[in-house]
Amino acid sequence: RHSKSETVSRLFSAYYLYRHPERFVGIASYGADLAYTLSRSARDYYERGGGLLHRAAKAVKYWLTRLRGGLWAAGVGGPATGKGYHLGIVDHPLKDWREASSETIRGRIQDWWSTVWATREEPGGAQVIVQTRWHEGDLSGWLLDLERDALAEGDEPERWYIVNLPAIADPDDAPTYPASCTVHADWRQAGEPLCPERYPLDRLQRMRRRIGEFFFGALFQQRPRPRDGGMFSGSPP
Repeated sequence: RHSKSETVSRLFSAYYLYRHPERFVGIASYGADLAYTLSRSARDYYERGGGLLHRAAKAVKYWLTRLRGGLWAAGVGGPATGKGYHLGIVDHPLKDWREASSETIRGRIQDWWSTVWATREEPGGAQVIVQTRWHEGDLSGWLLDLERDALAEGDEPERWYIVNLPAIADPDDAPTYPASCTVHADWRQAGEPLCPERYPLDRLQRMRRRIGEFFFGALFQQRPRPRDGGMFSGSPP
């Protein structure tokens, strides 16, 4: 609830098309309805900023600019035949922790990424993933594992730029990333809230006590943990 989707999927996609009306944006989310909602907001922001729509295509699932660029939206796992993007945004590929806990669902998302989504990127394009880190093996975790594998095998890595800003700054619990990635610097001291005007520290601490470490770690800290709340599952040796 710190404006991830508002900033990236709604505002940035509209700004990108305002600056590059000849290009395409693709938005995918765990459900097509959510993707259409994000598209509708982006379209509205685009028009409010002075962007002009093509009269022949104004639907929320597919709309065009006057220069025949535009935006299309789809559900994660669904088809994208005939569509491409210069900017591809996957906004919350998993609905909740129950989906994230399913190895089958995680596998389907990985297959969709490899065979559908990644193949839609235009030359010189960019991909952005916005998500709650429900599981160590979710889409972001899986892609980071592929990054490590690429480095270990001497292949060319993707070189992701990572923005990881937990609700409460905790340098001692910061995750480690592949050396090929660039990590956005967190400017805060340990214990400082990300947006005190919206969520002051005392409210965050109350939330933490109320929902427990597992859900707080995923929803607020971007730090997935096993369901029992510990760092590792199973019994100690």
